[in-house]
Amino acid sequence: MGFAKWFDSQDKVIKILLMIPFIGWAIGAVYRVFKFIETKDTATLVGAILDIIFVTGFILSIIDFVTVIMDGKLKVLVPAEDSSKEDTAE
Repeated sequence: MGFAKWFDSQDKVIKILLMIPFIGWAIGAVYRVFKFIETKDTATLVGAILDIIFVTGFILSIIDFVTVIMDGKLKVLVPAEDSSKEDTAE
């Protein structure tokens, strides 16, 4: 089980605690790297690289924090669940 699948399976409260903006950039970067390995989506890799850069990583962590609070999952620069299922079906 990869980190992305583990993160997705966690309760919403755990996700919110992990995505607190001061540490969320690191969690978001690791999540996006593992999601890139699963889906091979270039936007996810770009998101991981941007997460590593401090200023953009902090901004992305705030956006990730808000999306986790609202929807319970990361949505920015992460492929939709449907696109990953299409890739594995081929």
